[in-house]
Amino acid sequence: SGQLDDATVTYMMAARCGHKDAPAEFNTFPNRDHWTTNPVTYKIKGYTPDMSPCQVRNTFKKALRVWEEVTALDFVESQSDNADMIIYFGYQEHGDGYPFDGKDGLLAHAFAAGTHALAGDTHFDEGEFWTLGNGRVADTYFGNANGAPCVFPFIFQNVEYSTCTTAGRDDGMEWCATTRNFDTDRQFGFCPHELLFTYGGNANGDPCTFPFVFLNQTYNTCTYDGRSDGYRWCATTSNFDRDSKWAFCPDRSQGTDGGNANGASCSFPFIFNGNSYSECTTVGRSDYRKWCSTTPNYDTDGKYGFCQGDGYSLFLVAAHEFGHTIGLDHSNSQGALMYPMYQKFTNFRLPQDDINGAQNLYPERRTTPLQPLEICPVIFCNIQIKFCFVDAMLYFGTEIFIFQVTHEPPGPYPISSQWPDLPSSIDAVYQKPNDGPLVFFKGSKYWMFNGARIMEGYPKHVSTLGLPSTGNFKMDAALNWRRSKRRRRTYFFVKNQFYRYNEEKGKMDRGYPKPMSVWRGVPNNIDAAMEDPTRSRYSMFLKGNKVRYLNNYKVEVLQTDPMEFWLGCA
Repeated sequence: SGQLDDATVTYMMAARCGHKDAPAEFNTFPNRDHWTTNPVTYKIKGYTPDMSPCQVRNTFKKALRVWEEVTALDFVESQSDNADMIIYFGYQEHGDGYPFDGKDGLLAHAFAAGTHALAGDTHFDEGEFWTLGNGRVADTYFGNANGAPCVFPFIFQNVEYSTCTTAGRDDGMEWCATTRNFDTDRQFGFCPHELLFTYGGNANGDPCTFPFVFLNQTYNTCTYDGRSDGYRWCATTSNFDRDSKWAFCPDRSQGTDGGNANGASCSFPFIFNGNSYSECTTVGRSDYRKWCSTTPNYDTDGKYGFCQGDGYSLFLVAAHEFGHTIGLDHSNSQGALMYPMYQKFTNFRLPQDDINGAQNLYPERRTTPLQPLEICPVIFCNIQIKFCFVDAMLYFGTEIFIFQVTHEPPGPYPISSQWPDLPSSIDAVYQKPNDGPLVFFKGSKYWMFNGARIMEGYPKHVSTLGLPSTGNFKMDAALNWRRSKRRRRTYFFVKNQFYRYNEEKGKMDRGYPKPMSVWRGVPNNIDAAMEDPTRSRYSMFLKGNKVRYLNNYKVEVLQTDPMEFWLGCA
């Protein structure tokens, strides 16, 4: 119209890519910059706290898959800093001379393939709220739902909940149902929470410790103090000033921004001016920002935060930016993925305009099927649980192997499917330090494997390790473990006592065996033991249907859970 009307202003203010607009439909860069090598490697150098690392990895894989499906390109994840593409999330000025602008506005930018230092790199604005386009992606942890996402609203004790809740618990841990009705289905998991885990910092994922001291001030919640980047953090010991141990707090599934509640979750329903609200509201605000109370009664507590809304689809934005990395400029065809303005798609399929552009630069896809996407499995997204009823347990690579004799529940795999030279059942297993060989025990014999291949000269008798040579010897569990920063030792648990083995010297330490009572709270005749892969402070001891979490510093069991809380076994 030539007039600066409301519609024009709205369009100008819409979220968009950081590249300049193009004058035509599908468009390539002036020099037809594109990848001349195949496969193309990429490294994810940083993650957003808005989604779990596994969600981020799979989202990027799916976004790259968009272009793999229509061209002969292959994208392979790498851990090398020399990867062709470096992907990370940046905040405002982030080192490439093209600063982001905070919430909304510019969402991301990418650099086309080439030979310059930033070629192929893709940066996302950490000032945005990243989701899959429909609000926070709320994975669950532990519980019995195998990592399934929360389902909102859900019914618990005939009450409807639209957010994670502590109802029914006395430990303050937020949880949700993973089906519409917990009362009938009993499926649940714990929501992301700083008392479960943290990320980044220098605490190896340890949970927050409350209260903690920072600059002689006591904190009972995560805080923004001391930082200018908008990230909430906490200490993981009681005194940051003394220990300097810290990490970032995970965003809650229904967390808030701003306000005065330090990112706490909405509390639904809540009371405001005597009225009850079961969802975020704009009532009481002249700027029409949606907000909620973070306690049941705003009138008495005055605690609130701003609701985060649907967020921006990391998949759609990433697929667009990866289009730039393969050599596509913006398209003026509204509805094309490479259109510069952010737009939502339902049941996304790559539009023909984008296909034409990609195939103008690269040959079409070969007929060989693409490798399937990884599935984010149980518990911490990168750990896959294989079995339920326990004889021995091993954390190896990114998988937890749980060994059993019985095959009653569906899904166990024979031991021979992984280690064909082993007997059909085992008593104990551990991995030597520094990603060393695997050691399996059965009766008075032990086997050593390099991956799936048995090492020469095995099996051997346990007496070569300094263990008893009696014919009825049976080991309960084996654990390579260290207390605090001391050197690692291997511990062999046998009935009501344990042995300590020095891997460096290749012999048993003096003064052993000792009584199991040294491990306070760990019973005799345990079934299995393993360091907790999600919490570096803890180790796990299994017996019967109980999992005991031992604090590695105190050498004392501080938490006991039913097996189904950890494994999701019925």
